[in-house]
Order: sequence, then C-alpha cells, then structure tokens
Amino acid sequence: MSGVKTIGVYTPHLQGFFFGELVSQLQQYSLIKGYRFTVIKTDGFANYHSALHTEHIDYVVILRNAVHPDFAKYLLDEGKQVVSIAYDYFPLNIPVVSSDNALGVEQAFNYLLQKGHRKMAFVGDLSQYDVRNRYEAFCDQHGINDFELDENHIFSVPNTLVSGGASAAEAFIAKRCDATGVICASSLTSIGFRRQLKHLHPCPDDIDVAGFEAISLVPIAHPEIAMVDLNLHLFAYSALGVLERLNQGSTVEHHHLIEPKLISPCSEFMQADQAFLATSTELAELHNANYMKSVLSNLDEWPKEIVKSELDDLMMLAPMFEKQMQLACLGRFTLNQEGGGFVKVSKVMTSFAVRSVDEGDASMKSKVEAYPPYNVFGNNEECDTCVHIPIMLKSRLWQVLSVYGCSKLGEGSSSFSAFCNYMEAIASQLAMCSCIEHKNETHEKAEPVDDRPVGHITWQLDSNESQWDTNALAMLGLCSALEQSVYQNMDLTDRIHADDDAVLRAAIVAVKDEAFDLRVRLMHKNKSYVPLQIQGAYDESYDSVALQLRALG
Repeated sequence: MSGVKTIGVYTPHLQGFFFGELVSQLQQYSLIKGYRFTVIKTDGFANYHSALHTEHIDYVVILRNAVHPDFAKYLLDEGKQVVSIAYDYFPLNIPVVSSDNALGVEQAFNYLLQKGHRKMAFVGDLSQYDVRNRYEAFCDQHGINDFELDENHIFSVPNTLVSGGASAAEAFIAKRCDATGVICASSLTSIGFRRQLKHLHPCPDDIDVAGFEAISLVPIAHPEIAMVDLNLHLFAYSALGVLERLNQGSTVEHHHLIEPKLISPCSEFMQADQAFLATSTELAELHNANYMKSVLSNLDEWPKEIVKSELDDLMMLAPMFEKQMQLACLGRFTLNQEGGGFVKVSKVMTSFAVRSVDEGDASMKSKVEAYPPYNVFGNNEECDTCVHIPIMLKSRLWQVLSVYGCSKLGEGSSSFSAFCNYMEAIASQLAMCSCIEHKNETHEKAEPVDDRPVGHITWQLDSNESQWDTNALAMLGLCSALEQSVYQNMDLTDRIHADDDAVLRAAIVAVKDEAFDLRVRLMHKNKSYVPLQIQGAYDESYDSVALQLRALG
C-alpha cells in the first residue's frame, strides 16, 4: 500500500437520515482530502468488539456508541487517532464532535416563545446521548425564563422513530397536557407526534411543534413543524479536522460543538422544493429519474436473488454502483488451536469473474486485524473506498462481506448511499440464511439447546466498571429506555442478596484461575429477589469478567 492514510468509520447502520447522511458526508470529505475510506457496520450500539481490518486503518471516526467501550480503548492503545460523533466515551480521552444542543434548544424555545407559548413540553428518547443533553437544556430554559417545570410535560419515548412520537401524542392527550409548545428531540419523533396529534386532538393547530434534525421528510409530511438543523456536513468536516490536528500532535479540546440553525416553517428555505438538499453529496443521482427508478425498483428482489446465488451474482449491481464495486469478497471468522482470530476468504468476486477458494488455500487466510489477505487485494492502488459488513450468528461474528470501489472510475450515476442500502439488504438476507442453516444443522445433530434468554454483563477489572446489556436489565424488570439508560453501568453488588454476596465475591476473586457457575438472587425492580443462574469467565485479552445471566429452570 502507498502512504495514503485511511479513514475508518464505525457506524451502527449504513442507512438513515442521521447515520446514512453522516457516512456519505464522511466519505465525500475523505475523498476530497485524498484519504482512503473504510466503513464498518457494527449493527448495533455498544456491543461491537472486533479488530477486523484495523491494521489498514489510520484514523477512526465512531458514530454514536457504535462500538463497545473496551474496543474504543483498544483502538487508542493501538495508536489510532480516534474521534467520536455524538457520544462521549468517558473516561477515555476521545474527542467528541456533537451538536451545540443547548443552543439548539434555546433556538427552538425562543421560536415557541415568539409564537406566544408559555407552557412547553419535551418529547424524546432519553437513552440517547444527544437527547439527554437536549432535555437538560430544556430544563435550563425553564429556569432562564422563570417558568415552572412540570414533570407531566416530559414524555420519555422508547425510540427516535415515528412510533415514539405517536405514543407521546397519545400520552399527551391522555394526561390532558396543557402545554401548547412542544419540543421533540428528533425529526421522526416530531413527525410521529404531529401526525398522531392531528388524529386525536380537536384543535391541533393550537399546538406548535419544533423538532431536531432537519430531514427531507419534514417538508413533505408536516411542513408546519419548525426544525433545528444540526448541519451534519459540518460534523463530518469537523471530525476529520480533529483527526488531522491529533496526527500533527496538536492539543485539541475534548468537546467540539457544531452550531445548529433553526428553520422556520414560514421561511423561503422550508417552502423551497429542494429545502433540505443543499448539503447532499449526490444531487446528480437524485435528479436522475431513470437512475433513481432503477435503484428503487429492485431493492427487495435483487438482494434475494444475489443471496440465492450464494453471492455469485453480487456484481450484477456494478452497473448501478460502478464507483463502489470493483472487487468483493466473503470471509468466514475462525479460530486456530491457540484461540487466535482469523478470517478465511471463501469467495472473491469481480465484475467479470467469481472465484471460489479451496478450503486448504492458506494464502486466503489472514489474522482478523490484517483482513483481507494480501492475495485478495494485492497492490490494487485504485480502490479508495471499502465497506465491511460483519454478519452475526447467535451473537458471534460469523461472516464478513467486503466490497471495494474506486471513486475515480466511471462517469455515470453511482450513489454511495443507495449502494449502502443494497449492501445492508444483502447482509440481512445472508444473516437470515445463516441462522436457518445453523438451526437445521443443530436440529440434525439433535443436541439439546438451551433457549433460555441470556443476559450479558461485562465487568472491567481495571476500572471496576460494569456494562449490562438490555436482556440482563430486563431480567430485573428494568425494561424502559430510561431505566436501561440509567442502570446500564450499575454495580452487580448493588443487586445481590446479602446471603449470596460472599459466595459471588469469592468466585469473582478466583475467576482468573477458574470459571464459575452459581445460583444467586438479584433484586428485581419491584424489590423482590429473582433467582438466577450466573456464569463467569475471565477474558485475559481485555482483563475483564464476562458474566451471563439465565433464568432458572
């Protein structure tokens, strides 16, 4: 490889108004600045923990909490320059680029004040880092304006989707909430709230809504909503700037705030046909009706056919995505006898040929960090864009689909965001097929299956911090988004029955020498004690204890 640096982006999803837009903006700025670009889809929040491809990455951008905190620390320990967008990996020294949420709430609050409103409500998913900041700023605005803060005006919702906003509107009506100005902490939430309110409320126009994250669906669905535009293109630009300054050895601030702007529904900008396309990286594709029809017409059928062909037909997409699809490969995660992680490439695809790799071909196997093997990529200096989609099977890394492209090839339309949508659809089909095959294999072996729900807790020994997943918290009755946000880092000792405390402590003290399997009682939300099976094992790689909780029976 040449001395060109590579930007690596970890993202929960490749699609969507927030993640999809940020990934596209980061790719665009990376290529403009002369960097190679790699994106790895983690398929969730705070769980991803694989060193896949890390030897090829120089600078890292993490979108929200797309990776586990231990993996973020691993990236720092490996000497990578790391920046996070919209999430603080406290206490790690990773700079954060986020919206100036206090200013955004002030803009929305003042807009509603100017409309004559004096009683305000807040709607949002408080498990989200940015949403919590917006909620705190909302509370501050009440103090600044000498307003009384009414807890009945706070509506915590389980997601940032339309459904969350709709549920908040139902609660708003059921409580007979007298607020007339409503701040929704995300765009889809504001649309869902406004839509359901119009259905339930006799005078919906008496209530004004201001939302966050200006997306192209707003002027179509509810142009009467005021929007706080986060300026996502500035997030991407600022993140790369932080990485460059870190690489130069410069001291950088921990928080880098991006100033938002309020878009009033009566403004010329809101009423323009292309209101939210000003910062789009793909105007040519959006304005090409034949291209967009081709993209939209086959998004369901072609991924199914490609997976049915065992990826032999993957490159049928190349005419639509010439800049993104020069080479692709499918890898399988394996372990050697010493437990080291490897990836074995089983298939290599180009626009003109498909090659299945012999099982014994050692040249197509590499350590996880060094993936893909040299014989896949070689000295192909033209490829500057790479998408890796790890595929999970029963919570374990199973396969990885990787596609390489060159932004300088081809003159026709080639949408990176649409390409990401197709790759996600293909990966979802692959994951579904892998689960079916694994289930059939297990059934044929007639082995007993423990299908009890499993909760996972990671106890980091050096920092004495715990990370509970949603299943573990749910076993204790902590199911709401707010509860799971509040309790995800609680100490296990806060919940253990006094009679079981000494036994568990002794097992954890000795866990480096011996794994354990115990029956313990943990305190439920309702103050009763739930008997659970708890298994623990030491993970030397990360100096942590991996705990699993299961219901007894």
